[in-house]
Amino acid sequence: MAQTSGKGTRNLLQNQERDEVLFNHARRYDLYDRNPIQWVRQSAKRRSAPDVLTSNERIMVLLDVATGLRQSELFALKWKDVDFKNKQLWVTRSIVQQVIGKCKTEASQKPVPLHELYAALERL
Repeated sequence: MAQTSGKGTRNLLQNQERDEVLFNHARRYDLYDRNPIQWVRQSAKRRSAPDVLTSNERIMVLLDVATGLRQSELFALKWKDVDFKNKQLWVTRSIVQQVIGKCKTEASQKPVPLHELYAALERL
C-alpha cells in the first residue's frame, strides 16, 4: 500500500509522472491507444464531498433510464400514476417552467410499460 505522507507521497507522485511520460511516449508511437494515468487522482484528499442521490432521486433516474420519458413528464409524475398491478406508468401531465400542463403530444399520454423490477417501488 502506498504511503500517504512524507517521502512516500513524493515517490508516488514521481512514479505517476514517470508512468504518464511513458504512456504518452507509447501513444505517440502508436504502441498504446490511451493514457490510463490521466484518470488517477493526484491527491489523496477529496476536493469536495461527493453528491449522493436520495432514494427518490435514484428512483427518478432509474425510471428515466428505463422508460425514456421526457424530463417534463418525469418531474410531473405522482405515485398515483404508477399502476403496480398492471405494471404500467400513466403519463398524464408535464411540468414546464414550473407550470403543470398537458403532455407535449397525445401519444405521450399512453401508458408506459414498467419492468417487473419496478414492482419493488411499491414497498417504498
